[in-house]
Amino acid sequence: MIVEPVDDHINQKEEYKSFKNFEKDTKGRLLKEREILVEFYRYLIELRKRYSVEVIGFYNLRYDIPLIISKTLRHNIVKEVFKGRRTCRSVHDAEFISKWWHEIYTIDLAQSLLPFNNFVFKGLKLEAAVGLSNEVFKCGIETRAPDLSGKDVVKLFENLQNENPNEIIKKIEEKNKADLELIKNIYLCLKEKYKLIMMQLTEKFPEKN
Repeated sequence: MIVEPVDDHINQKEEYKSFKNFEKDTKGRLLKEREILVEFYRYLIELRKRYSVEVIGFYNLRYDIPLIISKTLRHNIVKEVFKGRRTCRSVHDAEFISKWWHEIYTIDLAQSLLPFNNFVFKGLKLEAAVGLSNEVFKCGIETRAPDLSGKDVVKLFENLQNENPNEIIKKIEEKNKADLELIKNIYLCLKEKYKLIMMQLTEKFPEKN
């Protein structure tokens, strides 16, 4: 999932560099889940102070954001990270954090590509989305063989205590960066193609005064 200031210009030819790590502190210590969430929210809150932020992802509306909200409530961190920012103390944490996320401009590329996958999620994985984008929109995104699946990442985390933690984290970071690069390229291509389609429709069906 990419958290990006709307004002920023993302160059399609450059590797995505705004990769923010939250799993380690400044001394390299692996953080616990609760600590990671707190750091993530502090980062996002500060970003929203300075920019209009958009969140771009792949299944982020079905998985990433609901999971983050669930973990936020489970670890009871709303009052901690939003201290002094809540205008109504009587609002329940679940209502507050759901509204807070709802107000962020969010794009789910999996949802955007559903019409080109027979309106079903089955088979619509990231690599398949690249293929669809190239076939339908002629995006020309370079495909890659998936190195790690989501299940592989879970297994790697389960073996953190038995293997070299730094090596495992490095593997996961590399996968995440590669995934973000694909997501970025799909987003840029679809955004450009949709813009062209809208221009063509406007020319074909001009607004009447």
